[in-house]
Amino acid sequence: GGTINAKVGGYPYSNSLLSFFGGLNFDYDERYLLSANLRYDGSSKFAKGHKWGVFPSVSAAWRFSGEKFMKSASRWLSDGKIRASYGHIGNQNIGGGAYMSTWGSTIYDRYNFGSPSTAVIGAGVTSVGNPELMWETSRQFDLGLDLSFFNGSLDFVADYFVKNIDNMLMMEPQPTTLGLASYPYANVGSMKNEGWEFGINWRKGFGDWFFTASANISTYRNEVTSLGNGDAIYGYAYNNNVVTKTEVGKPVGYFYGYVTNGIFQNAEQVEGSPQRETAVPGDVRYKDLNNDDIIDDKDRTKIGSPWPDFVYGITLGAAWKGFDFNVFIQGSQGNDVMNMTLLDFESGTGYMNAKSDYLSRAWNGEGSTDRYHRISAVQGDNLLVSDYFLEDGSYARIKNVQLGYDFCNCLIKKNKIISQCRLYVSAQNLFTFTNYSGLDPEIGSSNATVNGIDSGFYPQARVWTIGLNLKF
Repeated sequence: GGTINAKVGGYPYSNSLLSFFGGLNFDYDERYLLSANLRYDGSSKFAKGHKWGVFPSVSAAWRFSGEKFMKSASRWLSDGKIRASYGHIGNQNIGGGAYMSTWGSTIYDRYNFGSPSTAVIGAGVTSVGNPELMWETSRQFDLGLDLSFFNGSLDFVADYFVKNIDNMLMMEPQPTTLGLASYPYANVGSMKNEGWEFGINWRKGFGDWFFTASANISTYRNEVTSLGNGDAIYGYAYNNNVVTKTEVGKPVGYFYGYVTNGIFQNAEQVEGSPQRETAVPGDVRYKDLNNDDIIDDKDRTKIGSPWPDFVYGITLGAAWKGFDFNVFIQGSQGNDVMNMTLLDFESGTGYMNAKSDYLSRAWNGEGSTDRYHRISAVQGDNLLVSDYFLEDGSYARIKNVQLGYDFCNCLIKKNKIISQCRLYVSAQNLFTFTNYSGLDPEIGSSNATVNGIDSGFYPQARVWTIGLNLKF
């Protein structure tokens, strides 16, 4: 049979970016380095009067290893440099035409006039624009140290940075009483990131063997320093639940909800709690944070953060007589993940397949568990956004591993046409070590206010590859 009433949809769009930039570089005896750059960017995503932004940057470095007083250290210090930089970077990552309001007509935009009444097609606002939108600007200061030891066999890099983001481009929630079709984009405030980055790299040959190892680690703290109208911004996800909150003095998009206090084990515990009218034994017990004997919105608070304490990467390599081996390990430590898929898996309605251990771990009588609620098609307050759904998102992942052999070193080394004939096998996302119960702990978002929320993300695929590299 054929396809009935097949439809194809789409729409054209275009954006334009025009940039002018220039720079100056100064180098004196490879010891004193100075660089200055200037960008002038124009974007079609902003209205007239706000299309253009100016973004300067400057950097300087002192290679102290080249100074006379460092000659005695040249036996072990190959290179040493202190550097500093400061610059502005612009961001225009919003939809095209966000400064304009758009109108459209749907089946709901009809009005009845006359007697007898006749339906007349009308139009309404489909998106709200903001003609005052302007470039978001990042101002970053960086202070760094580069060291190289033993003829370049060991390198060390350290950086301290402070990044201030002004005029952040975000959708700004509006009161529902305004009846707006959508939230408009706005320059809602500012944010500060401050942190450290460290890196080390080692390489060494031993006869026919050659080894490499490198590692890096980065840590930072995030703080919202101002918001446009001072009001907090709430992040909505998964069935329009409030999951995050962004406010001055706190990290952007921290997880916001109720704090759990175990599971009700018997009727006596229920009767003595603020949930006496809504809960039964086996339900989740929540903390009454303001001690008013009521569980309501006033008891919601910060319950976690999607931002890690630190992230890291490790690369190891070895080579021997044509064989080469490399592995890259990447990880994150200290971040939380809001596992909203449990709202479906543990709803008890049967709309979603539950996990295989749901029946065995669920509460089934006094003392059976103080962690997991009962199974029921009517869950009530058990599905409130709380730390019940919050999990440790820390992980270490073997991101890439590769083993290869170059046949030019033995079988065809006399061939002057082919300089390399390398056969390799590699695997991506080979193993992930984590305590997270979902499919993948590595969850991001282009919207910082709703980061780290697992609403059913498809996991990163494990990919096996066999390939051949030829060079002539």
